[in-house]
Amino acid sequence: MKVLVSGASGFLGNVLRRQLEAGGHDVWTFGAPGWAVVPESRHFHIEDISSPEAHAQMLRQTRPDWIFHLAGVSRAAGIREAYMVNSVWGGTLLLAAGEACPDSRVMLIGSAAEYGPQQTNEHSKFGYALDEQTECRPVGLYGISKLAQTLHALSLAGKQDIVVARPFNIVGPGMPESLALGGFVKRIKELPAGGGVLPTGPLGGIRDFIDVRDCAATLIALMQTAASAGKVINVCSEEATLMRDLLALVIDRAGCPVSVQEAPSSSKESDVYVGAATMLRALGIRLPGADLPAIVDAMMNGRMGG
Repeated sequence: MKVLVSGASGFLGNVLRRQLEAGGHDVWTFGAPGWAVVPESRHFHIEDISSPEAHAQMLRQTRPDWIFHLAGVSRAAGIREAYMVNSVWGGTLLLAAGEACPDSRVMLIGSAAEYGPQQTNEHSKFGYALDEQTECRPVGLYGISKLAQTLHALSLAGKQDIVVARPFNIVGPGMPESLALGGFVKRIKELPAGGGVLPTGPLGGIRDFIDVRDCAATLIALMQTAASAGKVINVCSEEATLMRDLLALVIDRAGCPVSVQEAPSSSKESDVYVGAATMLRALGIRLPGADLPAIVDAMMNGRMGG
């Protein structure tokens, strides 16, 4: 398969690109000016990510079988950047693909943040685990702008071959320090040999962690599955982990005394994001929970994933 990937230098994109290449696929990458480029990759710079013609030129030149659109920004500088990168870019890509390569299969990467905090959503059909039919009530700019992209994709699903994947909490070596586990590891590794104090935010949150390698493999499996067309699909394990327990695991692996100073929560309820893998099961795909002890060991020892 000839494959185009945006966000290929990112945490998930880098692993996905490696897996595609290992599988014998012909991989090209694309991105916006100023974004990191994978060394020695065949890369397209899209000067204006809101331009259908700029994307159409790339698509006419490559004629891809698959397009993975992973590029996104979780911590935007403002509302304009959030919507431009997380919503407009995906919509523009779909418009260009519909005209330049209508037979290409396009996957847009959404986010569990599109659902919003589950503990406040009475429409959850699985207690606090959400399936794809649960009403979305995002509360942050990232989840709201990602949901806008998803809604646009669904409006075109009857005309184009589109898949929307919603990964939950992706973890693994190489993950950004802006994410909780990456931040925990970095800050604890920076403590002196005798240990120290670690201030944190509230640790009562509950998350569904998935290994970045398993996530990438699942995205490829979804692209290979014809029945995934036109669907929103949770990429999740259905396994819940308390953030406090995750930090305790990192501290245990550190081998030095760490005193945690946890900030109080403004809510009496746990902040819960755990998925129900209803669609994955229906498609015959199973995603295991992350092997957190092995992942933490690899991160503490500086080993990279692939």
